[in-house]
Amino acid sequence: MQTEDLGYWPNKNSVAIFVDFENIEISYKNKGDSDGEIDWSKVLDIAVQIGRPAVRRAYADWSKYDDSQRELLRLGFQLINVPSKGHGKNAADIQMTIDILDMFIMRDSKINNILLMSGDGDFTPLAHYLKEHDRHVIGVGISGTSAEYLINACDKYEYFNLVENPKAKPYESSEVPAEKPVGFDVSEARQLLRRVMQPIKEGYVEGGVVKKQMCLLNPDFDERNFGYASFKNFLEEQRDIVDVRHNQTSNSLEVGPPITADLSQAPRLPEAKVDEYLHILAQNKISMTPTEQRPDILKTCFELFKKLDGHSYNQIREEIFRYFGEHLQDIKEGYVRDCVHQIYKANCFQFDQKDKNYPSSVTLWNRRLWLKKDISSGEEMLQWIDRYLLNIIARNVNPAGEVDANAASRVLYGNSKNQAKVKQLLALIDK
Repeated sequence: MQTEDLGYWPNKNSVAIFVDFENIEISYKNKGDSDGEIDWSKVLDIAVQIGRPAVRRAYADWSKYDDSQRELLRLGFQLINVPSKGHGKNAADIQMTIDILDMFIMRDSKINNILLMSGDGDFTPLAHYLKEHDRHVIGVGISGTSAEYLINACDKYEYFNLVENPKAKPYESSEVPAEKPVGFDVSEARQLLRRVMQPIKEGYVEGGVVKKQMCLLNPDFDERNFGYASFKNFLEEQRDIVDVRHNQTSNSLEVGPPITADLSQAPRLPEAKVDEYLHILAQNKISMTPTEQRPDILKTCFELFKKLDGHSYNQIREEIFRYFGEHLQDIKEGYVRDCVHQIYKANCFQFDQKDKNYPSSVTLWNRRLWLKKDISSGEEMLQWIDRYLLNIIARNVNPAGEVDANAASRVLYGNSKNQAKVKQLLALIDK
């Protein structure tokens, strides 16, 4: 968190840190963001922005992690040893949950803030329960490996690897950023900012209030995820959505509606064109959030559709959500829903049209369906859907005519690396 965020937490008192050591250790190494060891001191850097770290506990079968014990002990952590042999692989998680419930529910600790360091979706019910009992839950995990259910159950969720090894570099308005953390597209943050600013028709509000509202809508929002060094840098690059000023009296950042006169003179932001294409798709009732995970999600959906050929749309849809929920928890459910909806809108399959096979009470969604014969692979389904979406954008783009390959690549793939592929698809769209 940046210094301008101070004030987000209403009670600047104490915080209890609980570390699911094995989850973080394995996720960190699998993620491959750093060749070195985890800098555990950064956990305290996160905690002190919330309050005094009164409790510091790390849970693991410590017989497996001798090398890490000295560093954690040096930082004042109490190491809770939970042997896994004979107790199962979730023994440490269970012990951590019992200790948290005992401290905060049974003994009614006066500590209000709990820093839960894990990306394991099994802690989701615990986070909900603690919030119901008026505890403030801050989750910390590894980007790309943390379960969406847990993220959304927390009051705030931070990505430890981005705090520990920041690569933040403010975007230049004249160009698309060359580097950003994988899985994050600034268009998602811009849409979130629009939602927060929509009721504010005039006047200014404190920047901290705006960020608080954005975090309430999306607990893992953090400007660093999108390549910005501070929330102020993020806001200053979104001049088509907000106006930003410094209040000298209160020495605070303030945010208000955009100043139209300034926008007419300023160069158009690359993100504005992405927004335009997303708006066109939304007007055509197509859900889309730019993400680099979309191609892989659609290819996985193809395999599930193929496996369940002859089942109903509702059955296949539920199986897709079940599969991602059980096997790919790090992928946001919203992304999966978007992709399933795109498969339907792009008409990738055909329903059984024989009325005699069904009672009149059976809806279309409960009829059997099959993938179209033209779609025989996940890559073919991806291209089929991409052409469909590009056709819609091309028919509605303003000024009419040309679709920008850079912006279209950002919309379809969450980055600008696939411009050549987009140009090939654009050559095939209906004129």
